[in-house]
Amino acid sequence: MIDPEVRRLGLAEPVLDSVRAEGIDVTVYSDVETEPTLACFERAVAAARAAGADAFAALGGGSAIDIAKVANLVVSDGGRSWST
Repeated sequence: MIDPEVRRLGLAEPVLDSVRAEGIDVTVYSDVETEPTLACFERAVAAARAAGADAFAALGGGSAIDIAKVANLVVSDGGRSWST
C-alpha cells in the first residue's frame, strides 16, 4: 500500500527497487484515501486477493498503514472488513 502522494513524488521507487532486487515480487496498490472509507478498505482487500498477496507493506502515512493492516487481517483470516 502506497500513499498516492508518496508515489507521485517518486519516494516509493527506491524502496520498491530494493525489494525487487532481492527477488521479491511486488504488487503496488495506491488507491489509498485520507480518512479511508469502508469502500476503500474493501477495494484494497479485493485487490490483495486478486494479486494473491501473502505479505503486506505500507509506505506513507497512517491511512496507508491502516489499509495495509486491514487488508492483511482480512486476507489472512478470511471474512470481510466488517462482517455483520
